[in-house]
Parts: sequence; C-alpha cells; structure tokens
Amino acid sequence: AGSMLKTKTKDGSGVVNMKFDRVQRFITRVCDRQRAEFGWVRKIFVKGRQQRTSSTIAARFFRDAQMLPGTDVFILSHEGKSTDALFQKAVLFNSELSHQFPQLAQGTVKENRQEMEFTNRSTYGVGTAGQGNTGRGKTITRFHGSECAFWDNADEIKTGVLQAIALMRKD
Repeated sequence: AGSMLKTKTKDGSGVVNMKFDRVQRFITRVCDRQRAEFGWVRKIFVKGRQQRTSSTIAARFFRDAQMLPGTDVFILSHEGKSTDALFQKAVLFNSELSHQFPQLAQGTVKENRQEMEFTNRSTYGVGTAGQGNTGRGKTITRFHGSECAFWDNADEIKTGVLQAIALMRKD
C-alpha cells in the first residue's frame, strides 16, 4: 500500500503515499494470518478513535477488488457522512493508481456515488445502515461494518447484508 496507494493527509491539504502505522501493520498481520490458516478473515476490532482501521480495511479490500476478479466489496457505515468518506478513499485509491500505475489498475465500467464496478467484474460499494434491507439481493465476498454500535435497524440488517456474505472455504 505504501508504494501504490495514496491517501489524503490528516489536515486534507494534500495526497501522500499510504504508510501503515503500528496499529495498521498489526491489523494486516492478524488478517493475513487468519486468511492463510482458514481461507477467510472474520475479525471484530474494538478500537479507539482515529486508529485508521477503516482506512486499512478499505485499502485491503481495494487491493483485492483490483487483483482478484469477481471480488464484491461492501462497506456499511452508520451515517451518510461516514459512508461518503469511506467511499471517497476508494475513489482516490483508484484515481491515483490509474494515474501512477495504469498497467496495474483495472478500469471502471461503472462509477456512481456508492459503487464502482471494474473491468475484472469486481465491485466496490458502500451503504448506510439506515435501512433494514441494505445489502439484500447481493453476494458479498468482502464486508466491513463500520461503527456497528451506531447502526439503525441492526436486527434487520442481520437478515439482509450479513446473510449476503459468501462463506468461502479454503480447499
């Protein structure tokens, strides 16, 4: 990520290479270890504010959507403002990767305010937890729930988006 993905500076004044800090490297290690052992990652992170956990997950998922054809990413946040901010991270990743490394970047077939579809049939989408039917009808291979404690309709979401997550086995 540090050499290929770009992120905004904390103060929003510019764009820099994404460099993982200690917490982000820890998240990456434990996720990679679980994926190697079981073929999937299921983690719940209880964390402090501003530890860039969602940025780390967004970067991992963007990489997967770029490199693994047919990957379906969905990130669900508690409020519209957070949803927009998380999606803008992926839009920036895509824009900067396409500019710096066009030979590695997948083109987009579709892009709107909540979803990008890439030429390799992968998708990267976001949603807000305000509606109970969020995610219904999807098949999701990468899911990140942000600020779950603040989701409206959490019980209904469990029967929508959480049941859309594909269980992938390592064979």
